[in-house]
Amino acid sequence: MSLSIFDRLDDAVAAARSLLLPFDTGRWLRLTVLALLVGGGGSSVGGSAGATAGNIPGSADVSGQFPNADVLVLVAAVVGILLLVGLIVGYLACCFEFALVDGLATREVSIRANVRRYAGQAARLFGFRLVVFLLAAAVVLLPVAAVFDFSLDIQPDAFTLFGVLGILATLLVAAVVAGTVHVLTTMFVVPTMYATDRGVLASWRHVWGGLTDHPFETVGFVLLSTFLSGAALAMVGTVAGIVGLVVVVPVAVVSIAAFGLLGPLGLVVVVPVVLLGVLSLAVISATLRVPVVVGMRYYALLVLADLTGVDLLEATREATDIAAPR
Repeated sequence: MSLSIFDRLDDAVAAARSLLLPFDTGRWLRLTVLALLVGGGGSSVGGSAGATAGNIPGSADVSGQFPNADVLVLVAAVVGILLLVGLIVGYLACCFEFALVDGLATREVSIRANVRRYAGQAARLFGFRLVVFLLAAAVVLLPVAAVFDFSLDIQPDAFTLFGVLGILATLLVAAVVAGTVHVLTTMFVVPTMYATDRGVLASWRHVWGGLTDHPFETVGFVLLSTFLSGAALAMVGTVAGIVGLVVVVPVAVVSIAAFGLLGPLGLVVVVPVVLLGVLSLAVISATLRVPVVVGMRYYALLVLADLTGVDLLEATREATDIAAPR
């Protein structure tokens, strides 16, 4: 069989065009909401990895310098709230994954109904993503702990060339493996869960046979989809940055004026204005990402049908001239 990963690119463009055009405001708004948390290749659970790693104190002796109990309680409360928000957003992103697959399959994009309908499967997907992230983090932290002699004290001789290379190599391997698992889970396993009403592991077993039967196409899909997504999102980010100046400049002017006129009380004005600006930038970015998300997900569904026989695009084939699964 020829490499369908290349043959299916034109079909993916045709499928995406048929869903997005002619322009429908309601459909684009719903897809924009979904694009806020899905697409782009990033894991909603793994996104907090940099925040949880932290910075290790640089002094060898920090005894007697710990903050008082009130400060520690405040820090713990803030960290707890951030973790809770991250978990909620991560779970909601898993719900949106199923809502997006349903929208692409049925060509009727719905959010609230699908979030309720697939809440159980979303919980299983979230648990799987969380376990993958924790395992990857543990693998990375082991050589780090070894370099620092399993203590919080930075020794002068800790940063040996061998130790640093070991950490970097482990980080690279963990990132590649976890990233590949994430891509295949999002692009192939989630649609299989949707189509077969199975759990994550059962769907992985169902998909695994088709992937291993076509190893070159599987590896090619991961590499090509990662490259195309990265290139497309880089262009989207550039455009979003330019358009975002329309938001950033007024927010900066209002913030400076508020602090100049009201002093510390200007926070009452600045905080909601900044939050509104951040939300506006997120919506602009998500709107620009909609064609990328839809196109890449259709591409994945086309390849999935070719490799595993899981076909969700009957309605799309009726609306377009894309070829049947091979």
